[in-house]
Amino acid sequence: MKRWGRGRIDGLVDQVDLHSLHLYTGSADYWTNVLSPHQTERAIARTSSLLSQAAFNKKAGAVPRIAYDEWNVWYRTDDGTLEERYNFDDALAVATYLNIFTRHCDWVKMANLAQMVNAIAPIVTNAAGAATQPIYYPFLLHSQAALDDAVDVAVAAPAVAAPRAPEPDRWQQRLEDLVPFSAIDAAATSDLGRGRVSLTIVNRENERPLSAEIRLRDASFGGEARIRVLTAGPEGSEGPVPGLAQVRLEDGSEQAKGDRVVLGLPPRSFTVIESPIEMER
Repeated sequence: MKRWGRGRIDGLVDQVDLHSLHLYTGSADYWTNVLSPHQTERAIARTSSLLSQAAFNKKAGAVPRIAYDEWNVWYRTDDGTLEERYNFDDALAVATYLNIFTRHCDWVKMANLAQMVNAIAPIVTNAAGAATQPIYYPFLLHSQAALDDAVDVAVAAPAVAAPRAPEPDRWQQRLEDLVPFSAIDAAATSDLGRGRVSLTIVNRENERPLSAEIRLRDASFGGEARIRVLTAGPEGSEGPVPGLAQVRLEDGSEQAKGDRVVLGLPPRSFTVIESPIEMER
């Protein structure tokens, strides 16, 4: 963090509730695009440390939390129009952002997508109507599945090396210090009062499917799990806003018993699992 930012934290830590961060990522290189959201985790770790230290030094009553007041995938338009046309790779990046904010919800209390309509947005309009882009659907599925409490997730999956971004690249992403990356990114939430668990899983493998074994600790699956899988659809649409990339959303179920369920994850996919659970006594 630059000296200016650290000075603001030290000076205002006992006067504010939230400290602002923002980040844009994106690249024509697939791996750079889908892995770059992990830069948010570097920023969260460093900022939370500085906030905690400053609050301790000033004997502040509470430690301010983080507002990710701007974030999105944005790299194609740099001509003032800002009318980005997103593909499914961008949707995987957005799904990863949302997983990260879920995993770090103890620190991130606000996360505002920039923007919502037309300019670098999940929704686009013209005189004929409105349509959604691929990045809309991770928001839809996360919002429908999210429960009250974030749950720690441990992932064992194939490792992915830090990509070498092509030159020139708009953001010049720095990822080497964040390795190792995993082909799988996951987050989970639960509601013990309702006996429910929800998992959101990104398979970033570009070509091969992966078999996933989901195991619960101190709990077991209590019946039929709803499985929704988001993958890339046709590149062009014939709706009110033609030419938009499409997605394919498949809705199914899996009869889950015991502490684990096994399912296949298609390459380049986002999977949501919602299931009843029973806590061990």
